[in-house]
Amino acid sequence: MVFIFSVLRINIENYIYLNGEYVKHIEDHVKNKSSYAGSFVINGTIDNIDLKGDKLKITMGCIIIHADVYDAKDLKIGNKIRVTGKVKYIQHASNPGEFDSYMYYRALGIRFILTADRMEIIDSGYNRILQYTYSVRRFCVNRLSEVFNKDTSGFCAAAVFGDKSLLDEDRYRLYQKNGIAHLLAVSGLHVGIFGMAVYMFLRKKIKLKFITCAATAGTILVVYSMLTGSPLSVVRAVIMMLTAFIAEILGRTYDLDSAAGIAGFCILMYSPYSLFQAGFLLSFSAVFSIGMVSTPVIKKYNIKNKFLYALVFGILIQLSTLPLITYFFYSFPLYGFIINLIAIPLMSIFLCTSLTALIVYIVCKPLALIIRYIPECIILFYTKLCTWFSKLPCCSVLTGRPSVFQIVIYYILFCCWLYIILYKIPDRIKKNKENIPFKNKIPYIIRYESIFIIRLYDKIRIKLKESGIKIRFILFTGLIIILPAILFKIPSFHTEIHFIDVGQGDGIYIKIGKEDILIDSGSTTNKEFGKYTLKPFLQCMAVKSIERVFITHADIDHTSGILYLLEEDNEISIEHIYLPYPALNDPKYDRIRQAAAGRKIEISYISRGDRVGGFLCISPQTDCGISDTNEQSIVLLYNEGSFKALFTGDAGKLSEEKIMSDEKICDMINNITLLKVGHHGSFTASGEEFINLLNPQVGILSYGAGNRYGHPHKEVVYILKKYNVRTYETALCGEIEVRIYKNRADISTFLKYADD
Repeated sequence: MVFIFSVLRINIENYIYLNGEYVKHIEDHVKNKSSYAGSFVINGTIDNIDLKGDKLKITMGCIIIHADVYDAKDLKIGNKIRVTGKVKYIQHASNPGEFDSYMYYRALGIRFILTADRMEIIDSGYNRILQYTYSVRRFCVNRLSEVFNKDTSGFCAAAVFGDKSLLDEDRYRLYQKNGIAHLLAVSGLHVGIFGMAVYMFLRKKIKLKFITCAATAGTILVVYSMLTGSPLSVVRAVIMMLTAFIAEILGRTYDLDSAAGIAGFCILMYSPYSLFQAGFLLSFSAVFSIGMVSTPVIKKYNIKNKFLYALVFGILIQLSTLPLITYFFYSFPLYGFIINLIAIPLMSIFLCTSLTALIVYIVCKPLALIIRYIPECIILFYTKLCTWFSKLPCCSVLTGRPSVFQIVIYYILFCCWLYIILYKIPDRIKKNKENIPFKNKIPYIIRYESIFIIRLYDKIRIKLKESGIKIRFILFTGLIIILPAILFKIPSFHTEIHFIDVGQGDGIYIKIGKEDILIDSGSTTNKEFGKYTLKPFLQCMAVKSIERVFITHADIDHTSGILYLLEEDNEISIEHIYLPYPALNDPKYDRIRQAAAGRKIEISYISRGDRVGGFLCISPQTDCGISDTNEQSIVLLYNEGSFKALFTGDAGKLSEEKIMSDEKICDMINNITLLKVGHHGSFTASGEEFINLLNPQVGILSYGAGNRYGHPHKEVVYILKKYNVRTYETALCGEIEVRIYKNRADISTFLKYADD
């Protein structure tokens, strides 16, 4: 029944999403212009305002409006406004590992982004309730920055009010790396404790009727949920708490798993695409792991020691959510359960003292400035704790993104282990499966497949019992060691070539055996390419170290991502950088040289005839007088059996003529399998004579949609079609993957689109 309702709700949501208010009007405009351009005017009502520093986001129906804070300072929730600006579709992620803005906003019912040039209020009427809660939230957040230092105010604003605008990004990454970033979200656990505390106070101390107590506490929780912006964890906690109140009113027993199921159903009925969000899956998997894994194990073994209780509880929750953590974040904190064991108990003290200091500050500032030292000391302790653990080996274990198959295998084995650890296995197992006393709580298919494991367990148990070792201790520790290994990315036994969708620029990642190689990585349209595209892509591929980086030339659309890894990132290392020989005395490469020297990375300069691993450099020549940066480009030929690939950087027609003047090289590059089309498809490269010589089967065009250069130029597209070159374009296909299998190239695209 739940499944039928969910499918029906998704279909309704799809209809609203595709036919909702503003949709037709905006689609007609975008189609008549382009997905990235056009001056657009629309009237609508403000649904929500989100202020983060100097960035303002306004929600209006299916549109997110990016506006200047100064221009929007008089706006209120519920105002009717006229907005003029540029509108575009929200795009899908186009590379593995990249954050999918489309699916995130899809869950919120948002389809378009509008960058406002001008806004004016046409009706000043507003929603008093929503505007009041927004104003209270802004007031409290502003006061926090007056009471506490920067780190504490940012932590408190995020943990209490769900506002991360004051949070330091480096500090957030430190907490995330060590597994306590969840403390920066409004905790459902603390919401539940707060709600129950209010209820018990009204019930026990003031002696009100339980219906009145439940209604009052429930109303306070709903108001608090609105105050925090209603994140999923808070909505879940509020619904579960309301379920607990209703259960008491009806005289029924409260069940954690049932309450979580009701909360999940309510959220999915309102926003069905939340099912695909990391926050929803992690929040509910943690709750179900408490009710179905941790609590039964602790009860089974009657664990009363507080330290051991917390340790087992934390380990089991981490193991239950580990597949989701590695799927969405590509790594897991090895010492996270230990850090949480220390950090979580302090969180209640932090919340109480920080809220007390905030309230007291309004009445008596000197007293508040004394109280503030307690939460500030706690945050300082968190930072020192995470910094210390970060220095330990394997603090954060990189797994890459596991496949769905790996996740299924993990949970099957986890369920088998859970059955063994929870239920007594008889000393002798009869051959007839029906005589095995299985419990009805475990699905039949898992029980059936577990018979071999249980028989093996029984034999081992008898042997270990004789030696005095407890089998369940072995199983528990074995689980911690063996299960996470299932989630590590399965290494490929074939060469892989990935053309990353960088926007306007080039980025190629190649996996040959155990070697990880980059040929360029940069973008002019994606300003944070290194941080939000390249690094997540490499982590998704489980890359910790890059053995070789070829920088074809110095242009920023080929180097910005590599410069990010060299200058800002400290998680992905680079062993060797190769530059074109003309760069030897060229000051345009000084920034790369300085960054490499700071990381103690070796630099080599290559020219025609140099071999690096499986690559042969065929351009440039040892001519340091080449002034045109594009003509300095390294051109690399890769051979594997009958497969041949040519990577041309931005080499132009002058470089192509020099290459064709060498008969030996002409023989090598004739009839290639794969060509990275030169200079993003510009008419300054890919001359007809050169394409005729290469006679490539496949051509890859790397460029950004709607770029100001007009790439790819129609002359190049015509030549490629004339010589029957099958083209793939990153602007249309997203990331393009080429797998070399038995001298054959298997090509797949991330966005499942190709020009035949």
